[in-house]
Amino acid sequence: MFTYAGYLHWPFDFKPGKYPPPGGPARLRWEWTPESVRVQDELYPYYDYVLTRGSGFNPPPGTFHIQWSGDKWTVWARN
Repeated sequence: MFTYAGYLHWPFDFKPGKYPPPGGPARLRWEWTPESVRVQDELYPYYDYVLTRGSGFNPPPGTFHIQWSGDKWTVWARN
């Protein structure tokens, strides 16, 4: 999930206790390091689908599978 909420330089934020997984602001520059996302802790328990571009997303077996793939984008569905 991408959002501008939760960064100190923006004038809006999530409600207290309502941050996305794992319960705190997104890591800075996470969009450039998808391999650092812990699929089983941060995605699998919370999201039914993941939209990716490129080849940086390699979920562990048994978590997500490709639902649709195009020239640039891929939709992954939770197993």
